[in-house]
Amino acid sequence: MVEIKLKDVRFSYRSVEVLKDVSLEIRPGSVCTLAGPNGSGKTTLLRCMNRILKPKGTVQLDQTSLFEMQIPEIARKIGYVSQFYHQSPNTKVFDAVLMGRRCHMGCFPGKKDYEVVSEILSLLHLESHAMTDVSELSGGQKQRVHIGRAMAQNPDVLLLDEPISSLDLKHQIEVLDLIRKLAKTRGITVIMALHDLNLAIRYSDNLALMKEGVIYAMGNPQQILNSEIIQAIYSVETEVVTDSMGNPFIIPLRAM
Repeated sequence: MVEIKLKDVRFSYRSVEVLKDVSLEIRPGSVCTLAGPNGSGKTTLLRCMNRILKPKGTVQLDQTSLFEMQIPEIARKIGYVSQFYHQSPNTKVFDAVLMGRRCHMGCFPGKKDYEVVSEILSLLHLESHAMTDVSELSGGQKQRVHIGRAMAQNPDVLLLDEPISSLDLKHQIEVLDLIRKLAKTRGITVIMALHDLNLAIRYSDNLALMKEGVIYAMGNPQQILNSEIIQAIYSVETEVVTDSMGNPFIIPLRAM
């Protein structure tokens, strides 16, 4: 189980400052959701946690700086699912997920690698598509393949950028249930960007609300989400009610 710490993280694309002194701590085995308007820095922050981008400031896995780790070690520690993912043509689903095992295997995959992939395909309800070309899948099925590839790395940390954006309602719930289960049963630390605040409330231990490159509010989503904060971040008037399970439920009323 791995704890993630960020301190005074800053990042700019040329002269445009995207992240401004972001600091947060994410407990091992917890689910932290990043939410906020488009352009608030969610994707950039995830990419800084995976060393795709190199920000100023500190990013630590437990007590080790991410920038002192070698790429193969990072691949064994961190799985990442981007919003945009290019798959090589003529790749079968089984092989696409198997690619996630490259950081663990030698020149050729072994029995353990095949077993891991088979288990993941079953968990993601993709076993009947194992020999299907990825290009022939629906958008939602492709998204599950990408999540499966990250899971195949057997990571301690899972970074997910809009993991349910291409999924219908049923598969949104199934994928988020699975993500929650991975955190609770396998101790994986999950950081994901979501737009749906009501799903974030249901599936997150902590919620980091971002606006213009800073964390505007962070904490238990049931405690920090209210109409005033939502209006300040999204410029939307809302009503926050309590659902049948005692959770806050956000009803958007009008844009401000």
